[in-house]
Amino acid sequence: MLLCGAISSVAWAQDAAQYCSTAYAAGLLGCALSGQFNCSWLNNWYQTCTADANSLPTPTPPPPSPSTPCTSGIGPEARPAQGSRSNNPRSMGNQSLVPCLVLVDPIPDLINEAGTDVTTDPVLLAAGGTVVTGSATDAASRLLIRIYANSPGDQLTVTLSGDGQENSNGLPQPFGYLETVLPVDGMMSGSQVTATAVNTGAGPMAFAVYHPPSSFSRGGADNTASSRVVTITINANATAARFSTPIYLLRPPVVLVHGIWGSFADWLPFSFDPQALPLLPNTPIIGQFFTEIADYTSPLPPGAVINQACPTTCPQYGALTLSVSPVLSNSMGFSFNAPTVLDQIAKAISDYRANKNATATQADVIAHSMGGLVTLTAVEQSNFVGRMAYGKGRIERLITIGTPYLGSPVATQALQGNSCVTDKLALAGKYAILRANTNPPQGGIGDLQGCPNGSLTGCMNALCGQLTDPTGGPVPSLSIQLLHPQSYNGVQVPAAYIGAYETAVNTSALDVSSVAAGIKAACPNNPLAQNLTGALWKQNIFGGLDSDGVVSVISQMNGASTSPPNFLTPNDIHSQGLETLGFAGPTEQQDAKIASQVFQLLNMPTSQFTLIPSSGGGN
Repeated sequence: MLLCGAISSVAWAQDAAQYCSTAYAAGLLGCALSGQFNCSWLNNWYQTCTADANSLPTPTPPPPSPSTPCTSGIGPEARPAQGSRSNNPRSMGNQSLVPCLVLVDPIPDLINEAGTDVTTDPVLLAAGGTVVTGSATDAASRLLIRIYANSPGDQLTVTLSGDGQENSNGLPQPFGYLETVLPVDGMMSGSQVTATAVNTGAGPMAFAVYHPPSSFSRGGADNTASSRVVTITINANATAARFSTPIYLLRPPVVLVHGIWGSFADWLPFSFDPQALPLLPNTPIIGQFFTEIADYTSPLPPGAVINQACPTTCPQYGALTLSVSPVLSNSMGFSFNAPTVLDQIAKAISDYRANKNATATQADVIAHSMGGLVTLTAVEQSNFVGRMAYGKGRIERLITIGTPYLGSPVATQALQGNSCVTDKLALAGKYAILRANTNPPQGGIGDLQGCPNGSLTGCMNALCGQLTDPTGGPVPSLSIQLLHPQSYNGVQVPAAYIGAYETAVNTSALDVSSVAAGIKAACPNNPLAQNLTGALWKQNIFGGLDSDGVVSVISQMNGASTSPPNFLTPNDIHSQGLETLGFAGPTEQQDAKIASQVFQLLNMPTSQFTLIPSSGGGN
């Protein structure tokens, strides 16, 4: 659902109301498929959402659609007649109109054969690409500057200038930089280059490439802006004719990725965008950020069988349970879901390019829980790096919330004789899967196994000796394997970690919870059930270490410190699943403090983030 150009407030409200209806339907479906029995809160959400949509003010229009060449120059010699629609200034029969320029998105047809840069073929450069008005500020995007000249051999000086705002964030090259394209111009780069006009088959033209800054915000007013402007000026060295046009610099698209057993609906309470309406927090049509949600909740393919060759301690689910709650892909592991998430990241970038009339190659990803590890596994996909990002990856930055980089002892316990508890979770669509007869076979809980302290030895080694795959081999935790990736496609992803930990504010509710008491009574021989008390959960499940109830702080922070760019927040629990067991919220996706931390990280230069994998090959 996209809005292009300036539209009336009535149409704006209709589009927002359509979003409410679509989100409501998706939320009901996700709620039902995940086995939640009380979805009435969505009715209240929908009523308030539509009321807000109908009271929307007229939005600030996006950057204008691109003009035809030479329609916005400085000086009368650079302007065509009023109302001209020609795409080539020479067709106007007035040579004095040039030089002038258009901004062109080179993707996909102006990429060189290697897939790493813009082509140097002047015939292709003269005719291909899509005329746009701006660029996302990411580490890979670039714009072709197509300059219309009077004659071959004309020398044109191309100058980049900014708005003079203070760069308190210390962004390198805060306005971006220019680079020559054609061999005749040599290798020049900087804020000013000289380009030479050549014959192209469509008349004499010169070319340069603009590289945007690698991050959007310079601090200050940029933090609350959705766009800023730089200016390109062309000077004809022989005639002193001049032409100037703005480039709109935009924030990259944002993609939200949920965790194990999660869905689209998990992100409805999460509002990191201060300019979005409270009940329309994550949508491409309203707010400071263009946001889409990746969702992996499709049913497993027909004939899929889970935990068929699992040790006796693994949960075995009966036909009745499976008929009541279908197994969804959100119970499967990293490799199973990574292609889906990568496809949805690519779709968000494509939607953004069409909506914003700008080029873009990468997205900022905010991932909760297992979603962070699914996203990192997407980095290993063969199509993560390619032509659509000039040989770079599709992720500009990754912000993870409560992600179990070193695994979770709750996942370990779920596969070790706690079938009474896991049966109850399965009735809500939350299956503890080690393996399935799918391709790939790994289950989410199997991938998330870990020890309380994130150790690579001790209980982890013992666990891997117990759990075997159908061929009899060990099943190491994929979250542990991610500590020492072999390649990541040769890409390093800038990442920041947001962690949280529960306190007595959250766990004391277990001692008075009728839900927790009922689970303990129904499952007297299950360690997970018997440890559902304010004191025992931390002590026995997490070895006394701080956690959010599912993931230890050590695991959430990937063994790193809690100093910036990382954050650690008290009094939060991992997810709504813990609330159903009797823990008191808020959850990580409900806490406004964590949403504010995400906003800060989206305004921080990626140069301050941690690179995954590190230059040493691990973290």
